Amino acid sequence: MPYNLREVFSQAEADGYSVDTGSFYAKARMLYGIKIIQGDEVTILDTQKGGDHYREVTPRAYADFKMFGWRYGVYLLAISSAETRVDRLAERVLQEEIREPRRIKYLKMSKAQLEKASAHHAMLNKKFSNLKSNSYDTSKK
Repeated sequence: MPYNLREVFSQAEADGYSVDTGSFYAKARMLYGIKIIQGDEVTILDTQKGGDHYREVTPRAYADFKMFGWRYGVYLLAISSAETRVDRLAERVLQEEIREPRRIKYLKMSKAQLEKASAHHAMLNKKFSNLKSNSYDTSKK
């Protein structure tokens, strides 16, 4: 069922897990690093990308939000960001393991970060699978 962005924002407001990050000038909600802002128009930002400034999501991500709604779109973006983080940390651990001389403390810290990021990615995948099985017919996708 297609939604417009105002309906997606209403879903975010109704979502008990999203956090209110609004201000005097605009209403805003955030969940898993995805922020939706309603001012004159509705904007969706990925707070995990962009460094000092949040980046607006891609047109493809907007299409996902419009097609599937708030929670589904959030999981798609959050899982993508988690995969990127896991890949980056795995590469860092691999590089540190082959480095001479090894920095043991740094390697242990990197491995701990990798385990935490992998657990977060697995949790998001599990929740997304539950959402898909409860809400959507996956044979249509």
